[in-house]
Amino acid sequence: MNLTKQICHKAAHFDAVAFDVFDTLIKRDVAVPTGLFRLMGDDFYAARIRAEREARAAQSGEVTLAEIYARPCLARYDAAAECAAELAACAANKPVLDAVQTLKKQGKKLYYISDMYLPQTQIDAMLRRCGYPCFDGGFVSCTYGVQKRSGRLFKRFLQEIGLTAKQLLFIGDSWRADVAGAALAGITAWHLPTPPAPADNAAAFVENRLPQQRSDGESLGFSVLGPLAAAFCQWLHARRAARPEARLYFLARDMYLMRDVMPGGRTPSFYSPPAAAWLRRFWRRGTGPQCWPPCRGRL
Repeated sequence: MNLTKQICHKAAHFDAVAFDVFDTLIKRDVAVPTGLFRLMGDDFYAARIRAEREARAAQSGEVTLAEIYARPCLARYDAAAECAAELAACAANKPVLDAVQTLKKQGKKLYYISDMYLPQTQIDAMLRRCGYPCFDGGFVSCTYGVQKRSGRLFKRFLQEIGLTAKQLLFIGDSWRADVAGAALAGITAWHLPTPPAPADNAAAFVENRLPQQRSDGESLGFSVLGPLAAAFCQWLHARRAARPEARLYFLARDMYLMRDVMPGGRTPSFYSPPAAAWLRRFWRRGTGPQCWPPCRGRL
């Protein structure tokens, strides 16, 4: 029985089903959650980790994104940029999405419950982007100041929605927060089977996006050409950082694709865009490519 059918089978005898969000309904294109911060720059990564640590130390309850960004070390950064990065990096967990769509058609009441500092409006936007139908409600720990792992967020959920614990099935990937936390509120929970964690960001990206591709060509691009191009751009970016005085050229036609992929080309990127120029190189019959004379400072 595949995962979609397992979820629907488990939910058959319940009036309502609630889901964890991250790593259950939604996956991110990073190996670990903080990997998203690193993609936004090493300086931001260090400041963001420090800010959340300080915000959590300053209070006993769950923290909000606004409280994290109120820390002095994040004074020059905008929370909107992090929200935009989260939106760009989210992908549906396809078997769970299929199950949610099936349960919706069956008339089940559907909810999500998440331990998260992101505001509910942000999570709603991410779920819509991933193709999820409208949920009947969502509960986020930062709104209520309590977490799932204590059982208190589950109890608050039951109080506000007006369900009994026996009417609800909760599904999530964490034994501690999802299964044990739900049990503290008397709720039946099912642990979502999860594959091994991806080795790196590229592996996470391929794992998340490959099932969504509609042709063999698109699959090849996501699994082979895309990671290859990204690795080349990372290498070139490192070379540029080591020699900031060097001039960077993309030569036609060999580098046509890389010109578009590389920051400073025509597509957005997480990397800082280096200045680059586009040069045409023509092939002449019998002579091969025309060579440009050496120029000091080139890469």
